[in-house]
This record gives sequence, structure tokens and C-alpha cells, in this order.
Amino acid sequence: MKGYHGTSYENYEKIQRDGFQLHPAGRKGLPSDLGVGIYFYIEGPYAIAPEKMAKKYAGIFKKNDHVRDSKSTVVKVEFDAGIRVLDLDEEAVKVDQFRISNDVGIKNFINRFRHDKSVNKGALNRGNFDGIVLNNYLKNVERKSGKTIDAVKKDTYTALLRKWGYKQSNFFNGTEICIRNLDRITKISY
Repeated sequence: MKGYHGTSYENYEKIQRDGFQLHPAGRKGLPSDLGVGIYFYIEGPYAIAPEKMAKKYAGIFKKNDHVRDSKSTVVKVEFDAGIRVLDLDEEAVKVDQFRISNDVGIKNFINRFRHDKSVNKGALNRGNFDGIVLNNYLKNVERKSGKTIDAVKKDTYTALLRKWGYKQSNFFNGTEICIRNLDRITKISY
């Protein structure tokens, strides 16, 4: 399986120098939508070509608007054939049941971040706590099964046209995979 990671040119240089770096707490404490990990676009049933999605994503979201002539780029990777992937499109009902049955604990976890000035408030402002729910769900699944989940996969929508000024769609246009176990990346191409 191949994946494409869209990023800023500055991060691209760091990846070339140091490889991908996983931050266990997520970006300043809060995990993104598919949990803590490195995100890639992959081939999927509803997807625009993954390399094209990564390029567009990087050009819109990873370009430094404060730096003149800032660049973005794409890193291509290959994953180990034995990678254990949780497909969220197949597990959605179970994750939602987990969210409902653990509602109080999840709310308490979220409330710890509300007043922490060091935390990126993007997820808090959007009211999207899927990453928090998912990280807790994955811990539960791993504990019960005794197996580590290396990655999470989901058909997603990425807004590629910011000029409209509103959310354009909820229809899928890409398939993303969040790699939690970086040892499953077997090849990186720059």
C-alpha cells in the first residue's frame, strides 16, 4: 500500500533529515480526527488520486501564508504488507456506541483542555472530538484483543476550495490513513 503526505516545505526538510516523528500527545495535546499519528492519502473507492489530494491539501493548509513564496510538497511512502488497519467505515457503529457509553469520561477529558492556553484550540472550536473518542476506543480494542492497531483508515472529505467561505460538502473525496506505528512504513520517497 502507498500513501501520500502533504506538508510544508519546512516539514518536508525535517522529514528528510529526521524521518517522521510521532508526537504521542497529538498536536499540542489534542488528537486530530483519526487519532494520534501521521496522516496520508491512499487509494480508495471514492477518492481523487491520493497524490493529487496530498498536493492540494498541502497547497491549501500547509503553505505558510506569512512567508513570501512559501512552498508545500508531498512525501510518498510504502507500508508493510502486514499492517493492522482499523477501517472506521466498517467500525463506525461500534465507535459511536463506545462514545455514548463513555460520554461522561470523554467530556471530563475534553474539559481539561478548555482552559489550557498551550493547547491548539482547533478541535475545541470545531467541537470535533472524534480523535479523543477514537484514541480511547483503540486502547479498549487493543486491551481486549491483545493486538496493536497500526493504523486507522476512513473515507473522508477535505475542503479543496476555500474560496467559497462555507463547508462545501460531506461527500467523500479521499481516503485517509493515520499511521500510529511508524515501524510499518517501509519506504519513504522524496
